[in-house]
Amino acid sequence: MKKVCVLALLTLGAMFLPRTAHALVIGSDVLGFDFRFNNPGARANAMGGAFIGLADDASAAYTNPAGLTILTKPELSVEYKYGTTTTRIKDGIGSHDYDSSGGYLSFVSYANPRGKATITLFKHKMIHSTSVTSWKEYPGDTGIDSTVDLDADTYGLGLGLKVAEPLSLGLTINFTQMDYRTITTRMSNSDPGYIDYTDRIHGSDKNEHIIVSMLWNVFDELNLGASYHQGAEFTFERIRYSQDTAVPLDPTNDNLIIKKTYEHVLHVPEFYGIGLSYPLPFGLTLAADANHVRYSQILDNALNEYGQPETDFAIKDSWEYHAGMEYVFNLGSIPVALRGGYFYRPKHTVEYIGTKASMTGIDLGGANDNIYTCGIGTVLSENLQVDIAGSFGELITEGYLSLVYRLQ
Repeated sequence: MKKVCVLALLTLGAMFLPRTAHALVIGSDVLGFDFRFNNPGARANAMGGAFIGLADDASAAYTNPAGLTILTKPELSVEYKYGTTTTRIKDGIGSHDYDSSGGYLSFVSYANPRGKATITLFKHKMIHSTSVTSWKEYPGDTGIDSTVDLDADTYGLGLGLKVAEPLSLGLTINFTQMDYRTITTRMSNSDPGYIDYTDRIHGSDKNEHIIVSMLWNVFDELNLGASYHQGAEFTFERIRYSQDTAVPLDPTNDNLIIKKTYEHVLHVPEFYGIGLSYPLPFGLTLAADANHVRYSQILDNALNEYGQPETDFAIKDSWEYHAGMEYVFNLGSIPVALRGGYFYRPKHTVEYIGTKASMTGIDLGGANDNIYTCGIGTVLSENLQVDIAGSFGELITEGYLSLVYRLQ
């Protein structure tokens, strides 16, 4: 039976190999591609997001589905998130911050353990980002303005399987729908009253992708976890309206407007991570994760506005580091958990690497960010657990509320 289950995991994984990449026509909307791969759940986020090696509640469905085998009862998990994110742009005239705020239901899951296997269903908000940005190449430049609205929901079906006493494997098959709306406008330098071009995307697409993971009890209570998250790929139609004459841009006048249509493929970065957790005898648990995120995939096979390979802009891959702790004690008959952590998120946004003198030093978004986290949790009844958390960095401030309900 074990061999059959393992073979099934490998077969399902082979079904979802990465698709062949297509072209992305780079525009200022890439400033809105702030994919944040923090783990779901207020408990995990209170511990700096360090949860790959811990993974002992229903939120593991996304973080490390192998950890679902730790569960002994069916669980429902819900998370609500509210936060403010800052995009920092250094252009030809200075540094500017653009803030966006919002709240939403970010994670819902159900996990049902059955013997050595646990099945899970979940919904996860992959990205919910609205940004309005502007940048100028030099003083007096009329600049490029961009509005981006990205919203993607992931629905997952997962399995955690204990293949040996110290080792569990996990697999989730995810189906994501992304809605993508953007308008990017370049004003005329010769006559700021007119528009050189407008780029527009208004569409949606679906893609399937997988998460593969493991959780290994190395010795005593020391756990080692690892996970791989495949990057989803979405295709949209980008339309550029442009003109060579200094007249108001009128998309209804075919004699003046040049209309070009591009296939625009957005590749969400894949990432893999490794994590450790260890509980000390006096109620203190320590955890640490390291994730490598391939942000460069956002610009895979990117083209410039002339349809040529884009070589002037780049996004670096990066390692992101998480560390956290949890201290559990009893307040009378009520267990209480105090948590704290740290998350290092290096800059991972668009940089100009070309040779144009006026563009040298321009940095289209981002900065290294040191994010500090804290939170508290308690069990209000035999079955209901409540957790709250906060994350505080230079470019991000977020609050989380999670509920976990054990059904038996």
